[in-house]
Amino acid sequence: MPLVLAGDIVTSREFRIGGFEETVEGLRTMAFKTVAEKALSRSDRIYLMSAALSLTGEDRWGPELVHLNDEEFMGICPSCKTELYLTIGENGYFVSKEDPVGANARGQEIVPYEIDALNGIRAWLHEIAINAADTELARRIRCLFGRSTCPICAAPFEIAESIERFWRICALQ
Repeated sequence: MPLVLAGDIVTSREFRIGGFEETVEGLRTMAFKTVAEKALSRSDRIYLMSAALSLTGEDRWGPELVHLNDEEFMGICPSCKTELYLTIGENGYFVSKEDPVGANARGQEIVPYEIDALNGIRAWLHEIAINAADTELARRIRCLFGRSTCPICAAPFEIAESIERFWRICALQ
């Protein structure tokens, strides 16, 4: 999808907007119009949500959101600093220490974010899913911003915070 590629370019470290403001604004408008189309597949909608966020300059959640398609995020426990696998999708909604791919891994349940507490990007993403009548995607979004407990130290944590901690560590490498 060209809009996803454009979003990736805009959020890359090398991109400088100087002289491209009008083009980026046109792409952003197109992404926001397209993501609202009811006929999109879930996968395409996730890619377009990612592109729309990236084209607004959201350089973290824009690119990261595409992992809703592969149903796995990486995170770090804020208490014990253990690297965690965050599964959000058809295989379940849980946090584990071991890679759940190819295994019957289960871990600590992810509790979805409360609908009434959604705001900003969280509310917009959820609204797009609800307007598309995709309750599964809406649940994935609520779990992405939900909470769980570490399977190692049992400390409670926010899923988004755990993912953001992982980003910070990766950025230092």
